[in-house]
Amino acid sequence: FGDRLMQRGKQHLLTVPAVAVALASPLLVLGLLAPQWQWAMVLFFPAILLLWLHVGPCYSAVQGLVPSTSRATASASILLMQNLFGLGIGVPVIGWLSDQYRPEWGVDSVRFVLVGAVSVVTLVAAALLKSAQFPMHAGPVRLRSQSPRWRRRRVKQRFDSGFRQAAWQRIGQSGQFR
Repeated sequence: FGDRLMQRGKQHLLTVPAVAVALASPLLVLGLLAPQWQWAMVLFFPAILLLWLHVGPCYSAVQGLVPSTSRATASASILLMQNLFGLGIGVPVIGWLSDQYRPEWGVDSVRFVLVGAVSVVTLVAAALLKSAQFPMHAGPVRLRSQSPRWRRRRVKQRFDSGFRQAAWQRIGQSGQFR
């Protein structure tokens, strides 16, 4: 399905994850608000599957945007940010918010805080849909110094300056070639 969308443009690589994440959001909310754990599991299973659909296309989009020499760094940066925010900052913030709302909502405070966290997932879906509107570059982004045209110009400048310097040494003080 995603390959057919990609025929319209590379930016549609992010359309499938956007739709999948948008479909997962209501399932997550319904699962969190389910009165019985069995219903919650039934609703969480397809939601988690839909949430994992974003992994391949998002990594592929990043790999296509950076030069081939920086692909490992780009993947490591994504993993760092996911773990830093998801596991490092996300868990303590959810726990702190749950403790803050516990006097009002009791033991269900964590449930309602997690429902609020699903709004972040919905924002991700909106951002992916918005990014699918803009065309992606045909290939990796190149720095000016990496482009072949720029490289040829620099080689020519170095050659010309070396040639001029050698010519001046040959001419010397007398103004004639030696």
